[in-house]
Amino acid sequence: IMTHSDDDGLVLPPKLAPAHVVIMPITMKADDPEAGLGYCRKLADDLRGLSYGGRAIEVELDERDIRGGDKTWGWVKKGVPIRLEVGPRDMAKDGVFMARRDTGEKTPMGRGEFLEGVVGLLDSIQAGMFERAKARRSEHTRVIDRREEFEAFFTPEDGEKPEIHGGYALTHWNGDVAMAERIQKELGVVVSCEPLDEAVREWLPGGNVEGVCPFSGEASGKRVLWAKTY
Repeated sequence: IMTHSDDDGLVLPPKLAPAHVVIMPITMKADDPEAGLGYCRKLADDLRGLSYGGRAIEVELDERDIRGGDKTWGWVKKGVPIRLEVGPRDMAKDGVFMARRDTGEKTPMGRGEFLEGVVGLLDSIQAGMFERAKARRSEHTRVIDRREEFEAFFTPEDGEKPEIHGGYALTHWNGDVAMAERIQKELGVVVSCEPLDEAVREWLPGGNVEGVCPFSGEASGKRVLWAKTY
């Protein structure tokens, strides 16, 4: 469920992300930069005392003395789930300015409020990304039972400049490896995976019922997912 967004930055699910939170002290033009750094270091320590997904919350503290916008873009590209900006005005309110990487939502929050809710926030990001990934997969998966439809599905409209094909075909297959190699050679399509019956039921109420392999005409007891190789 790792994705890229429209801004070309990475979006990482919290359970896979090397860091859950990045804290960015905004110290340029601050009257007392060291006070800001101390506030952020204490916040980082408090976060590291919490756990999420079976491990301590991982925190990056970006103490570089550069523009806030440059810091932000660098961490956007790395896909850290939660970004915190802390400037003099945030400190004065004992707060932070929080941004979610998955939705782009940005909001000021009290420091205590954030610490109390960060685990639930990470859960929300994880669950939301997983549901969107499943919906995207279902949207781009087609159940196919005829070879002609399979070939049409994977044949580019422009043979000289083939478009990127991001779809999957769910078909019966009798397990003939030589047949699969011929399909790869002819269409550049391979068996992506053999989904569990539970996953197949997302597309077909009956799951992996007996059927006919559209390539050989032989009996088949399972469906597999095919996709283009690039």
